[in-house]
Order: sequence, then structure tokens, then C-alpha cells
Amino acid sequence: MHKKLLLLALMGLLCLQVWAQERKISGTVKDDKGVVLPGVSVKEVGTNNGAATTPDGKFTLTLRGNSGKLSISYIGFETQTIVLTGNTSYTISLKPDAKSLKDVVVIGYQEVKRKTVTAAVSSVKGKEIENLPSPSFDQLLQGRAAGLNVQNFTGEPGVRGSFVVRGNTSISRNASAARTLSSPLFVIDDIPISMDDAAAFDNTGTNYIAGINPNDIESIDILKDASAAAIYGSRGANGVVIVKTKRGKPGKPQVNVSAYTGLVQQPNFEKVYGGAEERQFKMNFLQKNLSYDQLAIRIPMLLTDSLNPAFNGATDWQDLFYQKALIQNYDLSVAGANDMTNYRISGNYYNEEGTIKGTGFKRYTVSAAMGVKLSTKLNVSSLFRLSRGDRSRGRGTAPGEDVIPLAGGQYRSSLFNLSDLDKKNFVGDFADGKDKNINDDITASVTLNYDFSKKLRFASTGSIQSSVNSRDIFRPGALNVAGLSYAQSSKSRYENVNLDNTLSYTTNIVNNDHHLNVLLGNTINNVKNEYTGIGAGALSNDNVKVVQGFVPNYLTFYDAGGNLVSGSNYQSAGLLSFFSRVNYDYKEKYLLSLAYRADASSRFGKDSRWGYFPSVSAGWNISEEPFMAPVKKWVEYLKIRGSFGVTGSLPTDYYLPFNTYSINQGTYGGSNGGTYNGVNAVTPNFSDGVAQNGLTWEQALQSNIGIDASFFSGRLNVTADAFNRGTSRKLFDLMLPATTGYNKVNTNAVDVRNTGVEFTVQGRIMPANSKFQWNSTLILSFIKNQIVALPNGNRDLVVPDDNTGMTYILTKGRAINEFYLMQSKGVYSTAKDIPFNPYTGEKLTYWNGNHTVQPGDFIWVDQNGDYDVWDWNDKVRAGNPNPGCTGGFTNTFMYGPWSLQVYMTFTLKRDIYNKYMSDRLEALTNRYADVAAIDPASIDSWHKEGDQSKYAQVIPYSQNYYYQFLPFSSAFVENGSYARIKYLNLSYTVGPKLLQRAKLSKLQIYGVIDNVKMFQKSSVPDAEAVDEKGTYTGGGYPIPRKFTLGVNVGF
Repeated sequence: MHKKLLLLALMGLLCLQVWAQERKISGTVKDDKGVVLPGVSVKEVGTNNGAATTPDGKFTLTLRGNSGKLSISYIGFETQTIVLTGNTSYTISLKPDAKSLKDVVVIGYQEVKRKTVTAAVSSVKGKEIENLPSPSFDQLLQGRAAGLNVQNFTGEPGVRGSFVVRGNTSISRNASAARTLSSPLFVIDDIPISMDDAAAFDNTGTNYIAGINPNDIESIDILKDASAAAIYGSRGANGVVIVKTKRGKPGKPQVNVSAYTGLVQQPNFEKVYGGAEERQFKMNFLQKNLSYDQLAIRIPMLLTDSLNPAFNGATDWQDLFYQKALIQNYDLSVAGANDMTNYRISGNYYNEEGTIKGTGFKRYTVSAAMGVKLSTKLNVSSLFRLSRGDRSRGRGTAPGEDVIPLAGGQYRSSLFNLSDLDKKNFVGDFADGKDKNINDDITASVTLNYDFSKKLRFASTGSIQSSVNSRDIFRPGALNVAGLSYAQSSKSRYENVNLDNTLSYTTNIVNNDHHLNVLLGNTINNVKNEYTGIGAGALSNDNVKVVQGFVPNYLTFYDAGGNLVSGSNYQSAGLLSFFSRVNYDYKEKYLLSLAYRADASSRFGKDSRWGYFPSVSAGWNISEEPFMAPVKKWVEYLKIRGSFGVTGSLPTDYYLPFNTYSINQGTYGGSNGGTYNGVNAVTPNFSDGVAQNGLTWEQALQSNIGIDASFFSGRLNVTADAFNRGTSRKLFDLMLPATTGYNKVNTNAVDVRNTGVEFTVQGRIMPANSKFQWNSTLILSFIKNQIVALPNGNRDLVVPDDNTGMTYILTKGRAINEFYLMQSKGVYSTAKDIPFNPYTGEKLTYWNGNHTVQPGDFIWVDQNGDYDVWDWNDKVRAGNPNPGCTGGFTNTFMYGPWSLQVYMTFTLKRDIYNKYMSDRLEALTNRYADVAAIDPASIDSWHKEGDQSKYAQVIPYSQNYYYQFLPFSSAFVENGSYARIKYLNLSYTVGPKLLQRAKLSKLQIYGVIDNVKMFQKSSVPDAEAVDEKGTYTGGGYPIPRKFTLGVNVGF
């Protein structure tokens, strides 16, 4: 009897266990106002078992685990975990989550609640940029953060574009001497990196941060005002970008695999004539427009000698160079965490072929992050990242040559016949030639955190970042008439060693309503740049592709950009810093933050080595006040904040207070002599200027006032900021008279001011209970750039660009680098329109009287009234290349498992210079036979009296040539505003039931179109693809359209 009772009891317990494990429950999910929510994810904690609510907010779930908990999550609401009781039915209420207001942001050495932030900070989550086809994350931030202007000048994979926070402050006497646009400080996993320092010795030209896998990024915080950036002192004047990569999350180990591949579309071809058709077209045009005498002496042999094998080709240059290309990306990561350890290991392979044959970029990245809790007080974390960038630059090129051999920005005539050898060389398919560019980056850091108590924490982070870049070029003698080969081999190294020590104390004072945090810190930083290289021509064996012997007269010392080729260089600079920050709040309602930093840099002289950078900011959460209770239902959150502070900027010159010397100039400048009386000669370097021991820090005084608000239970979020940043004591070269022995002196002589307003508006268009959801985000930034002070009594300064022939001007009260040009008001339609000199009765002349104006000539304004247009006195400011407005507009549409994102970027109120058209008209006038056959009649130019046209008359080999198409006329200034539909991203996320069957935690399939549609007023092919100074040359790399299809799988 007892055995039977025991058996029955065991069977009962077994039934209870089975009932507990497979119990069926149901319920309803509502918002805080009682409205049912469809599509809510309901998951059993610790398993992949889950369900989604129906349109009426109901769910049914059979429990299979033993956690006894449910996790309920829904977009726009806080994730909630509930403990199950013995009930079979549950009613669950979710609270709205104004995410942008309640998450944390990194403001430099600390994470704080966004609710208590008093600084201007824009944030981008890693989710927003993952799986988008781009070699580097900086390009993906275009239009995603207020105050940030990202411009992709080129479509070449792996090349750096611009990244400017709150307007440009960079100013130089020579537009080609240094990078034209200012750049912020990047802090990647607590390692500060100056892009200017890293790029200074980089001989490959590859984007430095292209070695970081965008899919490894967790968050990006952009510190814009002085309150946030002053903690970085001398490096924060142009903003700070803080990048955090992903770490393991608590729970079971997560294995994630993602991959995408696709097609890169070749650019649209321009219509040109080719072969015999080109010759016939050009001959007909010349016979129609030239006189008999001109035809006899001006038609080139290229058009007349059709029997010459060199001149009877039908080369399609566009088809020769451009191609459809492939892009592919593969990611694998393993991550997890528990109470004692945290780890994440990832690997990435990225390969994007360029649309120009022989070009492309490959990236190999391995990253490992681990944290270990050694005791209740001590934990240690480490990071190791190894990446290799392999950038192909097409054919083996001599320094300064373009990948595509254009003639003044124009394709060559198809009549030039190319040998198979030439064709292979031009497209980088010639086995004996090469241009190899490798970037190897190693990053390692160790962080120690020790909690003396719950209130006091010490943290120390030591890091090293090393980048070794190598470039090897070889052009065989077979490509040279004289049989002269060219070889170049160079290596550069950038090393950044950093140590940060901080002590943080957090406590309540008086009572629990007063919160205080004090941060004290110290930084020791050293950066080092090294370069060694040689490039020379030699009569040697083409099978030897390295520099061995060389002809001294063919030694290349500098490339076309002034960068060292043959020689070696070494630079090193140290920085010692002490900093502090005090944050105080009362009930998270009244907010106050004070920061102070002192930096000492070896780049300055002993009397000006230290710089001091204070800041203060305050905020008021008005929505926490009792008087806001009546409007709390529709004004959920409202905060005003303001800040003022000082930040600084380090000079690019590592040895500012010292004179430099030239070695091996036995007979002084310009001589080939290496010794004097048998010893190496050392002479002062007069061309680099005389040193100034009193040069001091550039500093930026910045004030900011902002507002953060959330309305209608988080359905509408608004952030607005107005700022005024004055950058003073900027380093600038002042030219000296020849009697001084030096050509220039560096001074703290220029001040620049940027003012503007920024807006971020986020909205959830549809109500929460709608099956269809639509979220929108609008980013707007309005910025005005102004020069406040110049040397020599604020006299105007003319800035030439030796590479393009363009001229810019610096004027007090005006923007940086305005175009300085002849003012053109169209074309003289008839002879009666041409003005006469009332003193002489002669017609207006150009070029110092050498050309009498005729119908069909440009109408250039005679600014100085001397009835001759062609000197500096006739030039005016004719356009501003600095954008007045930038931003982005994102719309995300969701229905069930489907999601569609439409992402647009735009740039407004900017002028650009169409040098591509200027070069084309100049080529059609002077080199008509040599360039591609474009019908001149297709151009809006003057042809006969009475024509109203944009451009002057175009007649090849005309005697009526007065340099009218060179780049100094405002006729080629155009409206550079544009809006681009940048991405279309369609994705499908598999639901919980199918995931459970497949034993997966995540499965998403997506497709992306990059560069969908361009809207612009300019006549250039792409208004974004201009250089930093707003000039479109046509010789750049077109920005391509990409189509990718990918999958993201979690295990």
C-alpha cells in the first residue's frame, strides 16, 4: 500500500513538472493609456520561445523553459520583464520610451544620462549604419547628426572625404599647401586620434579610419560645444567624435554571421563620336567655321593623316577605363557575458572593386575585447584590433599622375591608337607594372578599474595605436621611349601612445536630492611619425622591380603635391594634461557642469607651452516643475541648457619654435652639390620661414544655448541649438621682404567665427496601436562662416591653387576661400552692346589692350573703370563654396516583419566652380583635334549675332582667343545645392516561431541601394563630387550607385 501511494505521488510530481514546463498562457499588451498594441514581441526569458501580439493586442504562448519570466519589447516603449505566477492570463502595460532622452551618452571619460546632459551632443547608434555598403564609418554619418557636414569628394574606395563639425576653421595662404577643411578629434575606444597627425606622413593616401569595421560600432557621440569638448582641451576646438565598439551582453553566447554582396554600377557615359565618325565630324566642323587660310595651316596631322597607324584608332576611353564592379562584405562575431567575464571576438573581410579598372579597396580586420572581474573591487578589460587595408590605385603611376590620363580634365581623342601594352597599362592590368598600397594598423589597450568604495573609482587606460603604411611603385622601361624605368618604395609609420588616469567620486550631498560627481584626471600622450622612401628612374632590367641603381638626374625628391618621396623624416611630439569636471544636479531638475583642462605640448616654445581650457554649462529640466503638471500629457519632457567655454587646437608643425636646416647643399639653395670642402654642408632653410618662440595656442571661445523636448508621449522629439564659435590666434604665414633672408614668418594673426543653428526633429507619425508604423527624422544645420581678423591691418589676401589654377580670396567679414574671379554677366549678343571708352572712342578691351571686344565675347565687368578688363583690380568675390545648410531626412516604414528605410542627404546655399566646363571650352578652342569629339553646338555658347547664351563663342583654333576659358571667370560659378536619396534599405525579419524551429535567435534578409537619385541645379555630373574648395574638375572619381543583398543570422 505504501509503495502504491509513493508511486502515485511520484507520478503526480512528474505531471506537475510537465504542466509547469509546457503550461499555456495568454494575455493582452496595452500602452499606458490602455490602447492595445499589435506586433509586440513576447519572449520567454532564457529561451528562443516567443510570440507576437495580434492586431487586437492578444498573445498565446506555451511555456517551455523554467525561468518563470517573460520579456516584452516594442519599438518606442520600454522593455519590460514580468515574473509569472500561477495565472494563465495576463494584462501587461508598457510605458513609452523617449529613447533619445533616456539613453546615455559619452561626454569624455564618462557616461551620463541624456536627461542630465548640459552639453550639445549628437548621437548615432551603430544599428543605424550597420550593413550599409561603405569602406568606412565616417562616410555613413553624412546627414545623420546636426552640425556635422560629411562630404564624399570621390567615389574611389578607401579614400578620405571631409568631416567637419560646426563649420570650417582651417585657413591657409596657399590652398594646396595643406588640407583645406578642419577635422575633429576622433576618440576610438578611449584612444584619441588626430586625423591630421595620422595623415601627415601617410604615403598611401588611404582613409586612416577605413581599417575599422562599421559593423563593430556600438555608438558614436559627437561633442560639439565647449562644455563637452573642453575636457579634451587643446584638441577639441573642431569637435570630438567618440566611437565605442561593441562588447558582449549578458546571457548565452551569441554567434552572429552577416554577409552582403552586390554590384557597383559603372557611371553613365558621355556621348562622344569615335573613330572615322569623329574624324569626319571634326573636319566638317572646321571646314564650316575656319577660313581657307586657317584650314591650310591649322588643321593638325591627327585629323588629316588617316593612314598613320598611330592616328587611325577608335579608342573608347570611357569603356576602356570604367567597369561594373563587385562589392562584398563578411562578418563573424562571437560575444557573451556573465557576472565575471565579458567578451566579444569579431572578424571582417570587405572587398570593393572600383568602377575604374584596376582600383579598389580590401579590408581584413580581427578584433577582440574582453573584460574580467578579478574581485568585487577590481576589474580589467582589454582590446586588441588588427587590420590591413589593401588599396589598389590602378596602373603603376609616377608621383602626381592621375589614374585616368585625362588631357586637362577631358578624355582624349578616339583617333589615338593604343597598343595592347598601353591598354593593359592604363587599366592596371600590366603585369610588369604595379602601385601597391598597404596599411597595417594595430591597436591595443588595457583598462583597469578599481572601486575603493561604491562612491570612489580609479580607472587607468593605457593604449598604443600603430600604423605602418607602405607604397611600392614600378613602371617598366617598356612604357618609356628611352627605356627608362621608374621605381619607388616608401614606408611611413604613425605611432600614438596614450595613458589616461582618472579618479571619479559620486555622492549625494545634504540629502538624496542633491547629486554630485567629481572627476579628476591626467593624460600622457606621445605621437611619432616616421618616413623613409626613394623614387627614381633608372636604365635597368625590368625584372628587377625595386630601387637598386638610379640616375641622379631622375631622382624624385617631391611629388606634385609637395610630399617627400626620396629621403627620410622623423617627427615626435608629447602632450601632458591635467583635467577635472564637476557635475551637480538637484533632483535631476537643475543641472550644473564645470570642466577645466591644462595641456602642455612640446610643439610650442618654453614660454607658451601650457594652454588652459575652462568651460561651464547649466540646464533646467522644466518638465519636472510642478507648474508643468497641467500640460504633462502632451509635453512629456522639456529642458533648456546653455554653455560657454574655451577649447584649443594643436599646430600641425611638431617643431614650431625651432628653425630648420637643409643638408647636403654644398653650394646653397638649388645646387646639386652635396659637400663643401669634403664635408656635408648644413645651411639654414630659408624657405620654411623664421622660427618664433612666442607662438601660442589657437583657441576657440564657444557659447551654446539649446533646448530638448518630447511631446505627445514621445511621438515628437525636438532638439535645437544655437552656437557662436570664435577661433582666434590661428597660425598663419606672413610673407617677409627679401631683405630679411627668409620668405615668411608664422604668426598668431587670424581670427575666424562660425555661427549657426541646428535642429533635430524625430517623429512617430502613426499611433502606437497601428499595424503600420512610420518614423521620420529631420536633421538641419545652418552655419555662417566669417573671417574676423587678418594680418597687415586686415588687408585682403589672395590664395592661389597651383593644382587647378583657381584663385580664392580672404577678406575680413567674409567667408573663408571665396572665389576671386572676373565678374561675368553673360555674352555680348551684338556689336551695339559693347561699351566704348568715352575718352578715346575705342571699344572696350581685354588683356591689357591686346584684345578688342567683339560680339560673342564674355561680358566682363570693368570694375576699376579703365575700359580694359584683365588685372587684379577687375576681380571680385564671385561665390562662396562653404555650405550654408546641410542635413538629412530619414523615413522608416514598418509593417509586420517588413521594414523600408528611405534616407536622404542634402547640401544647400553653396556655390561651386565648374572647371570641367571651363577646361572643355578651352580644349575645344585650342586642342580640338586632341580631345574627345564633343559637338560644340551642344554647348550653350554664342554662334551668331542676336544669340542669348551662357558661354562665349567656341571656334577651334580661332585667332579670336583671349584666354577666355581659363578658370578666372564667374561664368562658370554655379549653384552647388543638391539633395540625394542616398539609401533605400528594405529588410524582412523572420518571426519568433520560425526562429524557434530553426534554432536561431535572429534572421534578417535585406537589400540596399546606395546613391539612388540626385537632385541638383548645377550642370556638373555630380554636385557633391567637388573638391574641398568647391571646384569640379571632372578628373575625379565618380560616386557610383551600389546594389547589395545581404543576410544577418544570429545563433
